[in-house]
Amino acid sequence: MVSEQYAGLRWTGHPLPDMGIAAILVYARKEMPEEITVEDLERLAQEAERWYFSKVLSGYLTVLFTSNFLNTSWTPNQKVKYAQAVLRAFNWPLDETGPMCAYCHRPSVRPANLCGRCDQVHHEAICPSCKKEGVTRAYRDLVPMLTGRDVINFFPQGQHGLALCGLCIVALQALSIGAPYCEGKAVIVEVGDAPADREILRAVVQDRFATLQRLLSVQTDAKPANIRGPRTRVIEALARWQQERAPDGEDEEVEKAGPLTVYHLSNSGQGPGIEIYPLPSNVVQFVKRAQGQRYRGVWNQTVRRAWEGKRREGEEPPEEERRALRNRFYDDLFTLPDNAGVFLRRWFNWRPEQIAGLTPETLLKQERWPFVVMFLEEVLRMEQVRVTAIRSLADRVAADIADTNDRQIFRRFFSGRTDYRTVRDTLIRADRRRVQRLGEPLVTLDDFLTVFEEGEEVARADWRLAWDLLRIRMVEELCRLGWFQRPEGREIMSEVDREEADEQAEEVGATV
Repeated sequence: MVSEQYAGLRWTGHPLPDMGIAAILVYARKEMPEEITVEDLERLAQEAERWYFSKVLSGYLTVLFTSNFLNTSWTPNQKVKYAQAVLRAFNWPLDETGPMCAYCHRPSVRPANLCGRCDQVHHEAICPSCKKEGVTRAYRDLVPMLTGRDVINFFPQGQHGLALCGLCIVALQALSIGAPYCEGKAVIVEVGDAPADREILRAVVQDRFATLQRLLSVQTDAKPANIRGPRTRVIEALARWQQERAPDGEDEEVEKAGPLTVYHLSNSGQGPGIEIYPLPSNVVQFVKRAQGQRYRGVWNQTVRRAWEGKRREGEEPPEEERRALRNRFYDDLFTLPDNAGVFLRRWFNWRPEQIAGLTPETLLKQERWPFVVMFLEEVLRMEQVRVTAIRSLADRVAADIADTNDRQIFRRFFSGRTDYRTVRDTLIRADRRRVQRLGEPLVTLDDFLTVFEEGEEVARADWRLAWDLLRIRMVEELCRLGWFQRPEGREIMSEVDREEADEQAEEVGATV
């Protein structure tokens, strides 16, 4: 009878075993590793024996491991026998003289060897029956991205291979049911140490495990459908998890997030490799806060128009197609904060065709400024005094345009290629006209320095970002003032739309 005692599992702080531990938790429907029992591990081993040799999973195993039970030279009985041993590594005998586990620092175990001569599983350096030499440590057949046997490079103390405990070996095996299979590689996610961060890991695993269960339940020989976009899939899981925590969109206090790293890797002997995508903690925090009621509308609109492939603006792809598509907005999150200016310009600047359809009523559903301010707070840590100065200046410019129907100033803001000299000339011209009309300046020197310059004649490195923010706020304020519903507003937007189309055509012609 299998013992119901706790197995002793715990988080290690290493992405490979920790993702496997998350998979074990999802399988056993437990919350903490310390709740996992030996019985849970035995049940997983029994199910995995069947899964390993199904067409649903067998191909993926070669991406993660080079285990002998995948070797075509072995008989079916030998493969099963070795798989049974590996899946029950939690029962392997301890190596009394060996070092501690490289991941969790528990006592290591003596690896199982299946002797090809006598067909027996043993845990000795030398087979007791036929004296054939065996292995005493773990290599790439059990641990993704290690070197092969007898290669001493990159191992401590010149000892090739890793000393591991049985629980960490089982956790590594669980990667096959928990790590998403994407573009022919495994997706491994590393998160912070906080409980909320671990929940993100579970969310990524849950999606993979649900897909695996669905395929196995129908006993199909079909391989899982092609999944693309490792970064897209991780952000998708993160956003869905955060929305499920607040299904009605409550703006609850979001727990501080740790950083997140996506490893897209293959351990296959035909082409091992790894790509690493870091997501800083402030960007993770931005994604989490964006799921709140105040911001979710803008987030969802942006996501819908960012799916690759041809479809109408803002149309969501069907569920069965989505997993084979990347989302450019999701992928661009991994370029932050370094690429913040381009990110903001690409996804939140108002395009002429969008402005033309804006009304005060539609603005209530599409208002971007609060979302952008939250982005500035979380991702760029922009000073509040600068954000306030940008908003105040944009509101004054918008009010002037609405009062005077100054289409020339509007055109200078929203058409033409932007350089810093143009920015200054545009603001100086608008300022001069306001002084002539009202006898008061549009922008003070202090405001201009706060928004655009480090000092006199020294432009901020992110002046273009400030200009884009100014335009985002101006559009929304002009909409609130009803200017785009006036004949003058509609006429100037048509002109700007045509000018932008002409400029894009010129750029394409120059490229060709």
